[in-house]
Amino acid sequence: MGPADEKPEWFITQDGTVLQTWPPGLDNDRLKYLRYKTTRTPTLQELQELDRRIDQFRISLERRSRILVILVIALVVLVAASWLVSVLLGVSMIYPAVISGIGLVAIVVAPYVVRAISGGSRAKFDQLYLNAGFASSVPRTIKTDDALAMINARGTVRGGGTNP
Repeated sequence: MGPADEKPEWFITQDGTVLQTWPPGLDNDRLKYLRYKTTRTPTLQELQELDRRIDQFRISLERRSRILVILVIALVVLVAASWLVSVLLGVSMIYPAVISGIGLVAIVVAPYVVRAISGGSRAKFDQLYLNAGFASSVPRTIKTDDALAMINARGTVRGGGTNP
């Protein structure tokens, strides 16, 4: 199994510390160990459920992003087609000008829509972690030696993750 095939793995130490491995990928060249602050000690089942919900969240966000990109492309094609058709048919230039004006307004508004979608999405993402007993969705990377000491300590339980 190569690095691209590895999955993150959860660990809960005897004192309730939650760790996660993060395999090498596009953003990192080696296995990372992440430590999360928690408000309570979650169970492995809760951590695996968190992974499942994060996967669903990512799929939903990808769909919304694709739809937004498709709408912007369709708008650009519509504006270009309106000018082309009006010139070929000799139609009044008012129609493509109106369509271009609407398109320009939509393109100016699009960044704000993207921010609203991503901002709301970030809050929902954070809420997934809060509901699972985490103080924050942002982990702290810890040294390999420290992580391995905690992982190999008596009483630490481990469970596979599902997030790539």
